[in-house]
Amino acid sequence: MNDRQRALCERALKAWGVQRQLDMVIEEMAELRKAIMKYRRGQGDKLDLLREGVDVQIMVMHLETLFPPSDWEFELIQKLARVQDRLDKRGGS
Repeated sequence: MNDRQRALCERALKAWGVQRQLDMVIEEMAELRKAIMKYRRGQGDKLDLLREGVDVQIMVMHLETLFPPSDWEFELIQKLARVQDRLDKRGGS
C-alpha cells in the first residue's frame, strides 16, 4: 500500500471508526463469497467477481492500516514463505 492509500484508509477509520470498518470487512467478504458461489454455478459474471474482490481488497487495506507497516509486511512474508514451501514440497512450479 502506498502512502496516499494508507492516508485514505486512516481517514476512513477515523471518520467511521474501527468497529464499523471491521464490520464492513466482514460484510464485503460475505458479498465476495456470494459472488464466487454464483460465478462457480455459472450464474454470476466475472465483472461481479472483480468488483466484490476489489471491495474486499479495499477493506483489507483498512485492516492493514490498523497495524504498523513493518508488522504487516513481516506476517505477509512469513505466510508467503509457507506457500512457497508447500509448493516446493508438492513439486509445483
